[in-house]
Order: sequence, then structure tokens, then C-alpha cells
Amino acid sequence: MAWTTKDLIPAGDASAQFRGRPADSQGYLTAIVQVREPHYVPDAVHVRTRVSPTAFEGVMRTSALETVRADVKVKTVSGVRRQELGY
Repeated sequence: MAWTTKDLIPAGDASAQFRGRPADSQGYLTAIVQVREPHYVPDAVHVRTRVSPTAFEGVMRTSALETVRADVKVKTVSGVRRQELGY
């Protein structure tokens, strides 16, 4: 299933003008990732902030989202939102 920004942006978000456009496979997402093993980080994810040994906020390419969700060591991926790059 191909993700669109419609699936990633909560209703009422200020970025609503992007709703329904195809997600950029070269773009980035941030998400809260919970894993089953302490300190495990999927290869496709860069840790921004560690919440606990099994939870962190991470950044990944849009195209890697389904791979991360399918990882057997990943418990949940939530709070997914598009990452705005500051340059």
C-alpha cells in the first residue's frame, strides 16, 4: 500500500494544504518507535531522542516506514509525521 500525506497528517494540522498529495519517497518522517529489545534501533532509523531503553523518537525516510513497521523487533510505530528540514 502506498502512503500519502493524507495518511500521515492529523486532521486540523497546519500542513493541511499537502493533504492527499503522494508522499515523497525521498522525504523524511519522525515517529515514536517502541522496540522489543532494549537499545535496538532498526537500520533505517536515526534516533533523535531516547525516551527509555525500548522507546525513542526517530527519523526515517518515507520509503522505510513499512520496512520498520514489519521489523519483528519493533513493537509499535506511532505519532508518524512528516519531517520538515530546516534548510
